Amino acid sequence: MKITGNKAVVVVLTAAVLMSAFLPTGCSHNAKDKEEIKTITQDFIDAFAEGPGEVEDLIDGDAGFLSDDSEENEVIMKLASATEIKQFTEIEVDRRELKAKARMKIKYIDISEFCRAQGRGFLTKDDYLHRIDSYSDLETENLTLNFVFDEDEGRWLIKQSSAEKYFEIFDRPYLLNMVSSSADDADDIFNEVYEHLAQGEFDLSYYSFDLNEMRIFDERESDDPAVVEAAAEFAKAYFKYIVDHGILIETDYGDFCSATLKGFAPSKEEILGYISSDEHIIEMYMTNIRMASSVNRDIQPVHVRNAIAVEVYLDLAKRIPDMESERYTVELSFDASKGDNTALTIGGYDSAILPITEDEVYIANTVSTEQEFRCRQKALDSLLDAGEIPQAKYDAYEAALDRDWSIRNGQTPLPYTRNVEWEGTEEHENQAVRVTEELPEWSDGQLIYGNSEEDENGVFMFYSKEPGWLDTAGYNIGDDGITVMLRYDHEFTKDTELLLDWYIDGEAYKDTINVVVKEDGTAEFEFTLVNTEIPKYGTVELRLWEADHSHVIAYIKLTQS
Repeated sequence: MKITGNKAVVVVLTAAVLMSAFLPTGCSHNAKDKEEIKTITQDFIDAFAEGPGEVEDLIDGDAGFLSDDSEENEVIMKLASATEIKQFTEIEVDRRELKAKARMKIKYIDISEFCRAQGRGFLTKDDYLHRIDSYSDLETENLTLNFVFDEDEGRWLIKQSSAEKYFEIFDRPYLLNMVSSSADDADDIFNEVYEHLAQGEFDLSYYSFDLNEMRIFDERESDDPAVVEAAAEFAKAYFKYIVDHGILIETDYGDFCSATLKGFAPSKEEILGYISSDEHIIEMYMTNIRMASSVNRDIQPVHVRNAIAVEVYLDLAKRIPDMESERYTVELSFDASKGDNTALTIGGYDSAILPITEDEVYIANTVSTEQEFRCRQKALDSLLDAGEIPQAKYDAYEAALDRDWSIRNGQTPLPYTRNVEWEGTEEHENQAVRVTEELPEWSDGQLIYGNSEEDENGVFMFYSKEPGWLDTAGYNIGDDGITVMLRYDHEFTKDTELLLDWYIDGEAYKDTINVVVKEDGTAEFEFTLVNTEIPKYGTVELRLWEADHSHVIAYIKLTQS
């Protein structure tokens, strides 16, 4: 019995020892899992301050839902990292299923309440991040996170679906009134923008200056590089004057940053006075005459206007530094919600970057008849004295000036148009239909345009001429090609050398042709492009030059409709 009893005791003790070997180990493992889950939960919340990579290391999946690299997302991540775990209410661990669940109470930043507390103003990313650190009005909420055990790594991970649901609590970037620039940035911009403009830096990250705002002395229709460059020089001189004379910025910060720039600008009276001065008007008429005598016979009114505009802008740019001052005030507005070159606005309803109106320029440009003719005569005299025009051309222009004076005084009817009749040469019939000539208003009689109507084949003609040279032109299109005919008021002497260029659709056609006058008193010419047709909807042009390619004495353009 003793032995038996001893055996029984041994068996009982052995079982107890075996049970004690297992029970403490299971309880210890469960407690370790729960502590690990608590640690991972806190690490998970803290990781939002570090970036998607740190979060991804703690979840079973990827952090693609955090891949947005915008500044708004950086603020959202910061909000998510500010959560405090008040207490864990329950942690369930199932080692057999390799899963766990943690329930807890958290204190977190409600993004709606947080944004409402910031007011209606716009904040930068740094403003938001700083305010999150000092925000203490936290909300209490229940949160549940699901976990899985990664056997390969031997650790617990948060399920991706739980991580996404947590992030969704904060992921409302549309509630943020985030801007790229602060009030301090606006201050810097207000103080520096005119310095940039004075240096010709017109395309800035926050402002794109429209040069047309300064182009009040031309029609703004031309993209001629010479006009654009000259207008830019005028603008630079204008802004530099303002900067050099000192500016004062008075700011007013509300939902948007606004300011008033005060200083001194070149005198409007002096600028407009220059436009109506004899000096400017004489130079304008000299340009007219130069353009009418230029080598480019395809001249149009816009070319003359552009040339005059260039002179005006460049001349004013030189004069501005020595002009008297007048007070200058302009409104500035900076929309910090815009991160592009439209953020800054200069001028408004009551102010303009250039306080000179088109009406004021128009009035300044209006001169008396007496001043006009006085300046036109002076322009002619100056060009003759400088050797820029020969006596013959001077006489022709002066005759036109006398004629215009007579017209203005009602002595003769105004010759707006002239009908031209010419049957052609002995060799070719003129096919031009109803040719009329007219004086462009800008030419002052120095250049005359001729136009024909469409013939039965859809061809029409244009030509330009100077007084004392070409009388009229014509054409004939037949089996032998395209023939252009010229009739001159001017008679050429024998052996006079001329140069001939053809163009098809605006492109030079073959090489320049040397032309030698065969007889004294020659006043008519024929030039033929053999076996050639005018392209459909295209053009053929002829230019006849004096020998050194310096003066076009005939320009004819045929167009096929």
